[in-house]
Amino acid sequence: MTRLHRELLADLTDQIVGGQLAPGTRLPRELDLTVEYDVSRGIVREGLRALEERGLIEVKHGRGATVRDPGDWNVLDPDVAIAFGKSGGGHLPADALACLPFLETPASGEAATAATAADLDAMRRELEAMRDAGENSARHRDARIGFHRILLRTARNPMLTAIGERLHQTIPDVASDAHASDLSAHQRIYDAIERHDPSAARDAMDAYLSGLGARLGDVKARRR
Repeated sequence: MTRLHRELLADLTDQIVGGQLAPGTRLPRELDLTVEYDVSRGIVREGLRALEERGLIEVKHGRGATVRDPGDWNVLDPDVAIAFGKSGGGHLPADALACLPFLETPASGEAATAATAADLDAMRRELEAMRDAGENSARHRDARIGFHRILLRTARNPMLTAIGERLHQTIPDVASDAHASDLSAHQRIYDAIERHDPSAARDAMDAYLSGLGARLGDVKARRR
């Protein structure tokens, strides 16, 4: 996938997921998109095919491309999930959060049983990255997703890893004034895994997810 293709795909995905292009909206014509993005018609067609594959648009001959209903979107596609995380994503972060206790709470217990020294080193590096991020919410978020990716891999279930990472990508950045508490919550999860204490790891994960749910609720309330 070329850089220009990725930029076109990312921008249109962000506009669709963020609501600037609402369901039922017709996208500009191919020729207009080539002018707007300063790319070839081939790049535009590749981008439209990619959007169609992700369920974001429907393309009909002679009628162009139309934004589909959110129920048709492949929300676990990496590009779509990332767009949700950047936009705040409407109801999807809350939906993702409702799924995570069924995935990550038991996975934390499994990780506490299975963690090797290499797994612990990798998790520690992500904790350091969260600490080093300071007030940079994007860097903090990247490190947070990395921590959960490693935790899920440590549970030795590739399907769980793929689904869990996508769910985390839909969740917006944590406000900079909550970085310290977010880091502390992850430190408690890590400490329990390092002690190989499955019960404490599950409890620490439950506490983290509950706090994350409360913060998401605060964010939604402020946006109303």
